[in-house]
Amino acid sequence: MNSQNDGLELETRFSLQDSDVKDFVKLSLTQYQDEPITVASFVRWKHLENPCGSSIAIELKKHVETVGRIWLQRHEWKVLGKSVPVLFPQDLLVKPNERSIAVSLKLIQLGFRTAEQESRFFYHSSNPNSEPIYRRILRISQTSEMSCSMLPLEPIGLLRWFLYEATPGETRFRLPNRIWRVAQKIVLNVVGARRVNLIQEPTEWEQARIVASFTQRQSCTNSRTPEWRRWRYEGSGEMTYRVCWFADNRQPIGYVVVSQRELKGIPCLFVVDVVWAEPMNPRSARKVIRFLIDQEICRKCKVLVFLGNYQNDDIKKFAKGLPFRIPSGLLPQRLPIYMRLGMSELVSDPLSNDELRQAFRSSYFTLADLDVI
Repeated sequence: MNSQNDGLELETRFSLQDSDVKDFVKLSLTQYQDEPITVASFVRWKHLENPCGSSIAIELKKHVETVGRIWLQRHEWKVLGKSVPVLFPQDLLVKPNERSIAVSLKLIQLGFRTAEQESRFFYHSSNPNSEPIYRRILRISQTSEMSCSMLPLEPIGLLRWFLYEATPGETRFRLPNRIWRVAQKIVLNVVGARRVNLIQEPTEWEQARIVASFTQRQSCTNSRTPEWRRWRYEGSGEMTYRVCWFADNRQPIGYVVVSQRELKGIPCLFVVDVVWAEPMNPRSARKVIRFLIDQEICRKCKVLVFLGNYQNDDIKKFAKGLPFRIPSGLLPQRLPIYMRLGMSELVSDPLSNDELRQAFRSSYFTLADLDVI
């Protein structure tokens, strides 16, 4: 599918190959260095090896050169009990010497129009560069927003979180830091659910049972199948995740995914996702956090961080296990969530738009549903 204007040609491709990956990486290198999207194996994993199918490429061509792109990643979600195909527009980029509001709008508008036609609904977030386009020009209203809670793993961690800079003389605090960590574990053990314990990965049958119970309870969520989980956390090669499985009274109950990243120079342990068969209460959340801070991946971290859509009850309950909620104004950037109905949903589905929009607002949405980590 092609459209042409002002010497620039828009091209849509529904089936991607290795040659598309090379063009993707070449364009990424005009803007980024040492980022995962400049590595061919990472792009291949992200856009070609997805168990839901390869992404859809919307690209802006000048002669034969790719000077802009937005790719639509495929997913399967459960919405009000039904499995629906979903698209996630991402990796928007225009070559610096071709960059303008008009060019970006061309890509975004064609990308959104394609997403409307090819999916039941599509979702996306924004960064400080794209948010003015969505809000002020396209006048898109956000559905919800990611909120953040945290637990300082060392006394200095809380101070550094707010200052966003290293604190002089940090080595002086080693003993207080150790005492703080030991005290945290004792307190979390006391206030946490005693029956929740860390276990080895359960059988495929148990995993399927947990996911089925989890998705049945949610009005709107990524299907989070075992195949999707393995692709999301084991295949990238550029990012390291730890999937921690838990049992309640020896019965496998769910898993939590964590990843270590630096935020403004601060080593942080991010809780990327939480999938629980039954509604999690704050006591269970505290016991889970007790085990997380004892993991090897957490040893050098200063802060444990969780982001999610707090309009979802399960996410809100897990967040209560963390003592501090961070105002959005103190975060490095806001993470709004936009969810838009596809054309087929508007035309043929018997569910009312109000029901769907309410499901979107309370969707189970964590960092696992974004591509930022």
